[in-house]
Amino acid sequence: MSFVSVIATNSYITVVSDGKVTGRDGETLETDYQKSRKISDKQFIAVTGDRDMADQIFGIATYKEEPYNLLNASIDLRKKLINAMRNQPRVVLVVIGGVNEWGKIVYYYFTSKPEQQMIRGLPGDKHEKGFLSSDKVNPNKIEEKFDEFIDSVGIKTPHESLEVQRKLNDFVAGIDETVNENKFELIIEK
Repeated sequence: MSFVSVIATNSYITVVSDGKVTGRDGETLETDYQKSRKISDKQFIAVTGDRDMADQIFGIATYKEEPYNLLNASIDLRKKLINAMRNQPRVVLVVIGGVNEWGKIVYYYFTSKPEQQMIRGLPGDKHEKGFLSSDKVNPNKIEEKFDEFIDSVGIKTPHESLEVQRKLNDFVAGIDETVNENKFELIIEK
């Protein structure tokens, strides 16, 4: 399934994803597939769950100089994803974010399941964090480790946030065979 984590503050957002692609029967197909990409200078998208669908999404949300309207792009991509994945057994998870048209850090998370609502992450006085993972791992366990690593490392800088996310990725790779320790990292600052 893969793993992607996001930490957003009022001044930056960091993204870490693993590189493993597994087939339907669990065999490793690739170990260095980049699941997160910049779509403009200050915006990104990350996808987990299905390699073919990820490639299609990356083909739609291509890099461009003019920033995307992140809310509209998320709504449009979610509709396309739900239509494409209708009656499919696999679930695709997407996060799109960065600096929006008002200069604020934000991200939107959605899945290929039509019954699940889109969620917005908007840092307030502190920070906002999130992750995309398989249902093979208890999300409370990941959340607990995420908080533990934030408390021990800190997130005052983008580099501290990346260190937290590297540790979290390695933790998840140790308990979910669809995740590896090859990591791709993004920092987007206001």
